Amino acid sequence: GHFGPVTDLSWEASSGKYLLTVGSDQTCRLWSPISITTHSSSKVIWKEVGRPQVHGYDMMAVCSIGYSQSREQSHRFVSGADETEIRVFDAPTDTLHL
Repeated sequence: GHFGPVTDLSWEASSGKYLLTVGSDQTCRLWSPISITTHSSSKVIWKEVGRPQVHGYDMMAVCSIGYSQSREQSHRFVSGADETEIRVFDAPTDTLHL
């Protein structure tokens, strides 16, 4: 998890399959549901599965914008930090198959 306060969060735009968070620890983190099964029960927990952005400034805003130019869904997000610049990122295909 984050090492400082979480300043914003955004669910994946099309269906809420994952969650993005940003914080004052200068990172953006990707959270996904993970199924855990034991001999007596099963449950779903949310676990950090990646850090799509590590920044040199405290992160202040994130928004999943799921943009698509074709039939294939794109996973894109916008983030903003104390540097007062907005950046747009596309998710790596390998990350989406976790």
